[in-house]
Amino acid sequence: MGHMTCRPLTFLITGFGWLLLSSLVGLAVLIGLVHGTPLPSWLRLVHVHAILIGGILQLMIGATHRLLPIVLNAELYSLKLARFVMVALPAGFAILIGGFITSSLHLELAIGGLLILSIGLYAYNLLRTWIGSGHQGNAASDHLMIATFFLVLMMILGLLVGANFLPEPLALPFGSLHLAAYTHMALIGFILQTVFGVLSYGIPEILAADRTTSRKKQETYREQLAAIMDRWRAVQLTGLSFGTMGFGVLAAMNWNFPLSSFSIQIATWATVGLLLVSLTIFAAKLAWALGASPSGIVASLPNKLLKESTSAIDPAA
Repeated sequence: MGHMTCRPLTFLITGFGWLLLSSLVGLAVLIGLVHGTPLPSWLRLVHVHAILIGGILQLMIGATHRLLPIVLNAELYSLKLARFVMVALPAGFAILIGGFITSSLHLELAIGGLLILSIGLYAYNLLRTWIGSGHQGNAASDHLMIATFFLVLMMILGLLVGANFLPEPLALPFGSLHLAAYTHMALIGFILQTVFGVLSYGIPEILAADRTTSRKKQETYREQLAAIMDRWRAVQLTGLSFGTMGFGVLAAMNWNFPLSSFSIQIATWATVGLLLVSLTIFAAKLAWALGASPSGIVASLPNKLLKESTSAIDPAA
């Protein structure tokens, strides 16, 4: 199995530190609201970005740096790139906070370019790792790679959103719907895709280690659970990815159509439908995997699928 040659612990520690800081800032915002004390507008920006970029983003990048080579059974493509990203990303974000405090949009945009460069190099490193592994791919690696794509996309869009506020009036109208679309594309496209990837790999590993003691039985059981998590992955990935892109489509359509228009209603239901299909499939697979025992007993699925899912398990094992 591939092993990690850099130290994602750097991201895990800094990510936890930013989450702790964001908690303190959030507490200060809450106290200010309760006592009616006016607070600077940049404080909320620091709070939100410290959670999303400083905390969650860095924690997930650190975890993906560690997990993807293991899933692909390969070495990370470039240790130097990984080290650069582990220095540039936290440093860039720290300077970005300075831009919020000083209300310098030009500084924020300049540092946004550094963050995009860091994320781009991170994505390139993962892509070359995936290509060089010769691995056919599975649900875990597919979700992690698609999450990386959405991360790059959202960083670029974030910079464009900031640039949109440079001219007066705005180059493009940007309201609450556009902000909601942007944040949900980030939350579902990057965070949820990453969570799906981690669970697709982690559930078979955890259940196999917890429910079996024999190494031979454990490997057979783990492979069967992995096969369950890989089922219908094309539909699952397509639904989640295109459903996420649907938020962007809705936001763009709102520049030309009112929310009550038939076109936007159709696009809304299509987006919701795609997401629900993907979430339902993943939930069903989780239930299937949790119900599959090492002795081949699986609950709550059609007989034909049960036979396929248990055919590789030796009942006597």
